Amino acid sequence: MCIKNYMPFARYSVINAYGDSMQPTIQNGDRLIIEFVNHNVIRDNNIYVFFYDDKIFCKRLVQNIDSIVVISDNPDKNIYPTSAIEKAAMNEIHIIGRIAGLMRKL
Repeated sequence: MCIKNYMPFARYSVINAYGDSMQPTIQNGDRLIIEFVNHNVIRDNNIYVFFYDDKIFCKRLVQNIDSIVVISDNPDKNIYPTSAIEKAAMNEIHIIGRIAGLMRKL
């Protein structure tokens, strides 16, 4: 099975990844298995698909008391710097789901 921590009562979907901001973890063209969530609870250092500022992102998230840290796995921090969503804007983030697995063409 390619789904990490599979939950039989959870809802899953598959989407295609585009871009290189999460390389090497997620590569352009990978199929991402999303476990849908109905809350905004973040388990630190997991990768999430979320809606913020009229855009959909796939990033690693870390929850702090007064911010949510948004991390790209791509090591080129000049192009993909770590950012934060501050407390005043934290209610504007909508977590769609957590990445539970991926499928990659060989």
